[in-house]
Amino acid sequence: MSDPGSFGRRSVVAFVGEEAPTPSGEAFTPAEEKYDVEGRIGAGGMGEVLLVSDRDLRRQVAMKVIREEVASSSEGRMRFVVEAQATSQLEHPGIPPVHDIGIAPDGRLYFTMKLVRGRTLAEVLKDLLLGVRSVKREWTLHRLVTVLERVSEALHFAHEKGVIHRDLKPENVM
Repeated sequence: MSDPGSFGRRSVVAFVGEEAPTPSGEAFTPAEEKYDVEGRIGAGGMGEVLLVSDRDLRRQVAMKVIREEVASSSEGRMRFVVEAQATSQLEHPGIPPVHDIGIAPDGRLYFTMKLVRGRTLAEVLKDLLLGVRSVKREWTLHRLVTVLERVSEALHFAHEKGVIHRDLKPENVM
């Protein structure tokens, strides 16, 4: 878990109006016995996303672990916790639920969320651009518009709750 990947973005979530007071993560319990890391799923501006197995619940989940560069500042840790807390309060079918937050064995903050399987919108659009026949048959204009409509509904829901997603892009839509 110590390979943080490379990122260029800042926070992906921000509160509208006042920022809610949040802990910096020191009070969370270490999780050295709870999760088994199976692999790396991806990376983002704040951290890397790992595929892990939750030993207690006997299921796979996605674990976002803060990048070391972000974790080195109290502001970075605070932004990471705010992201986890804000996302955890958004109960919507288009937003993966957050299950847990804590400290990884290497001391970095993490949070776990529902594992969403499938292809990103970026991958689908690339295949459409390349003219992959099977993708062209499966991903009609109607289906693409339906996906964009669902993304818009999830964003609207988050906005109504005072949360703004600041890193929306096809790579972040599954």
